[in-house]
Amino acid sequence: MKPQFTSSHPLVKSKNSLKRILAIGPLPPIKSHAFKTMISVTIAPPELFDQPLTSMKNFLKKYSLLVLIVGLGLLIFFQNKVIMPLVNDVIKSDAFLVDTKDQGSQLPISTELGDIAFMHCNNYIKSELDSDQSVEFAEKPLKVWSLGNYQFMVNAEITIGDKSGGGGTAQKYLCRITYDEGENQEGAMDFDNWTLVGISGIEGL
Repeated sequence: MKPQFTSSHPLVKSKNSLKRILAIGPLPPIKSHAFKTMISVTIAPPELFDQPLTSMKNFLKKYSLLVLIVGLGLLIFFQNKVIMPLVNDVIKSDAFLVDTKDQGSQLPISTELGDIAFMHCNNYIKSELDSDQSVEFAEKPLKVWSLGNYQFMVNAEITIGDKSGGGGTAQKYLCRITYDEGENQEGAMDFDNWTLVGISGIEGL
């Protein structure tokens, strides 16, 4: 049995066709479908990317006032609709509540503990002044406020001079001080039971 002639080339169907093709010349190459598909990539010039930026700059320059007004409006809207409701919710919660009988007052007070706070502020000031300075305190504070939770703000006058005979300078100070023992006021006269937060209004102190 003679072997059958087979060929994978589409132009070669039989031996006779093969002879005719060989007489003509070499077979043309077969191109696959993948090579028949051409993909072209075009790179845009840099000027094309600069156009939107230039347009945006021109818009902002031309309508800068309008952009500012719109921005402020959005900021106010965000503050009123987002920030303030969140702050109010936190304030209404128990996050900042302190269990204390001393709730504080917006009006000046006149209490024994407030007078003791005034005394401790004066003693602290005296201890912080230089040895060559003289000091004269007022008999009573100008005002004392209770900030709540046994915290006090003392406003008083003081005269600081020179021991060598120089004229004194009258000054007003603010002293914030806290009584650490709370309701137990037996140790109020002891400065160790107080925390002096800060003093302002006195030069060099």
